[in-house]
Amino acid sequence: MKNYPLAALALLLTVSMPSYADISENTLEDFEGWTLISVKTVSGFIDEDGTEDSAFEGCDYERTIMFTDGTQVKCDSYGYQYSFMPKAFIFGRSYSYKGSSLTSFKMIVAGEDYDLQ
Repeated sequence: MKNYPLAALALLLTVSMPSYADISENTLEDFEGWTLISVKTVSGFIDEDGTEDSAFEGCDYERTIMFTDGTQVKCDSYGYQYSFMPKAFIFGRSYSYKGSSLTSFKMIVAGEDYDLQ
């Protein structure tokens, strides 16, 4: 007996998987020692010159990324990608430097990682 409906469902689920679930092993290896702080949905961005959009177009230095919960982060790296309302995974890592405690932040969106201020 052929099981076409089951095969069609499996194909549909495979094709419709969200892009943010496709985080490579190499990206995850780079985040060893980092702590997942939050998972948010991107609602848009605002650049320093006032340019605003409701999509995610990657990071640019000083670009403010806005989230649906009203919070925001500021980019400290450059990388282009386009996505509408993707999930953002925010990570933090604390360390000591010359007696001071510092925290660095990073964000993964659709498999790409970005430095944050």
